[in-house]
This record gives sequence, structure tokens and C-alpha cells, in this order.
Amino acid sequence: VYKTLTRAESSGLTFEDGTTSKQVEVGAAFPTLIGEKANLVAGYYDPADITQFSELYAFVMPNEDITVAPYFIVSEDHQQLDPASSYAKAPGCPNPGYGNPQTNASLYTSSVSIVKGGTTTLMTNGTLSTSDAIGTTQIGRTISYSGSLAVGQMFRLETKVGDTAVVTKGVTHEFVYNFENKGTEKLSFTVYQINSGTTLEDSGVVIELDPGESMTLVYTIAFKNGSDNKNAMLFFKVKEAMTNGMSLGISASVNLG
Repeated sequence: VYKTLTRAESSGLTFEDGTTSKQVEVGAAFPTLIGEKANLVAGYYDPADITQFSELYAFVMPNEDITVAPYFIVSEDHQQLDPASSYAKAPGCPNPGYGNPQTNASLYTSSVSIVKGGTTTLMTNGTLSTSDAIGTTQIGRTISYSGSLAVGQMFRLETKVGDTAVVTKGVTHEFVYNFENKGTEKLSFTVYQINSGTTLEDSGVVIELDPGESMTLVYTIAFKNGSDNKNAMLFFKVKEAMTNGMSLGISASVNLG
């Protein structure tokens, strides 16, 4: 039994026969895609419901006609940070579980706890690096907090670069973040890329997002503190008070240099 599989979205990719729609046997794996950077496809999603998605290896052709769109890793020279499924520094982006920062960052006076783990989502905002506009759909996380947020409160994303990669002191690393304000109130933070505890490396970067607004941040840094490890942590400090909490979508990747 064969059903029709259609590749939606104008990503420039086709099946091997040059088409964007073909008959696929029920139970078969996802057909090969060709085109510029087809090797960067990480999975697919339902364009009618972006919450429905899966990695390529898990695809099994169902007994019905379907339309799917691809989502991507970042680029040839960036490593995607995939969503973590549990608290602590599992490989992932982002896993916001750190609500009580250590005292070695005296700049901070109070912290805020947020939902551990967050909700896996697909990010469709921005481009995924300054030089590569292909693949503007990337897997990420939506993190939420329901209370008020005072100036100076903060949280840290507990993430690492993977099971084998290493963040190296003194080597320039490029972290690329997509942010999307999925809530109803303006978000205003100063963010810091850190390697250990809450030790700050620089003066940080301000991000401000109105409801529905999105942006891409490229954060380049060579760590002076911490150690050679797997940490890929972003530290958030509230810049402007928020009364209705937040819902912030984030996807991330890194070029370890």
C-alpha cells in the first residue's frame, strides 16, 4: 500500500526524483531529500500544527496521505543544542532548572525559580546564523513562569553542548540563540553566557521583546573562568519588571571554534 507524502515549505529541497510529492510505501522510512544543505535536515513537522514534529529517524509512513515540512540544524559549522528532557545539565537547549544562583556573582540580589524543563517547541523566527538563512525552523524550548518578575531577579539555563563536545577555556565559541516572546507582556533581560556557577565573563547583552516579537542573538565569547567542560549556559537578569510572568521560546546552537 502506498500513500502520498508531500514536502511543504519552500526550503529548496526535493525528493531524489526532483519532486516535492511522491508515493511512499506505508511503513517506510522518510525518503532522501536533495538540495543545498539537505544534510542539515534534522526532522519534520506538520505545517498545519507546528506542535506535531519528530526526528527523521523516527518517521514511519502512515496509512494516509500527509504533508510535512523539514526543520533544520543550524549550519555546517554549528552544532544544534537539542531539547533536554530532564533537569540538570543533560544535553539540551534550554533546560531552565537553576533557581538559586551561587554567591560568587555579587551583582545579583535575588533569584526566581521557573518551570524545570519547559515545553519542547519549534522555533520559526529569525535566521539561524548571520551567514546562513536556510532552515529558519529549528527545534527549541518554551520556558514559562507565572508570577511577577522584579528587576534583578534571574535564572540560568542548565544546558551542555553534548556528550562528546567540550567548551574550552581561551577558545572563541559562537553561541546562536533564537528568542520569541510567546507571552502577553514585554520581556526585558540582560543575558550573559557563562561557563561556571554564576561567574560573569563580560557585561552581557540586553534583549527586549514585545509580545509576539522575535530576534536572533549571536554571542561570541572566549571563557576566562571555569574549566574545560560541557557547559553551555545562558544567565538571565531581569532588566524591567514584569507583572504577568513570561513565556519565552528559545532555540540555540554553538560553534566551538
